[in-house]
Amino acid sequence: MKKDKVSLMNKKEAIVIGVIIVIMVIILLVVINVSKNKNTEDTKNLGSTGGEDNYVEEEFVERMEDGTRVNTSSKLAETKKSNGYEISNITLTEKGNLTSVRATITNTTSQKRGDEPIYLEVIDKNGNVLTEIEGYLDTLQPGASSTLKIDTTADFANAYDYRIK
Repeated sequence: MKKDKVSLMNKKEAIVIGVIIVIMVIILLVVINVSKNKNTEDTKNLGSTGGEDNYVEEEFVERMEDGTRVNTSSKLAETKKSNGYEISNITLTEKGNLTSVRATITNTTSQKRGDEPIYLEVIDKNGNVLTEIEGYLDTLQPGASSTLKIDTTADFANAYDYRIK
């Protein structure tokens, strides 16, 4: 009889210990999930690029719900003229580690132009060059326009302005 009581106690104890372990694992998983979601929300709300240690204020970026970062600098959006070209309607977005620049480029000369590279220096608020990007211009008749498209993995979504080089 003693053996049966011991065996029964061990089974009960094993069940209780098993239930406690399962509850602890569930609690741990919930805590980890809540913590992960809180960190993700904090990063979205702060508009940072990276973790807390790498927090960077992005003065010229608006973050969309889908994670796209859209440049909002009015200086970047100004129409610029250089070397017989006018660049207007520029947009700069970043999503999924791909930065996209789109702009309308117009041939302001009286001659057919284009079929050549164009270089843009992207600059910050202090005039420092963040990066230089290269695009390619279509052949344009005098007064004609086309869309300049440049995609790159460089992240300069928080740019302030650009110069045509």
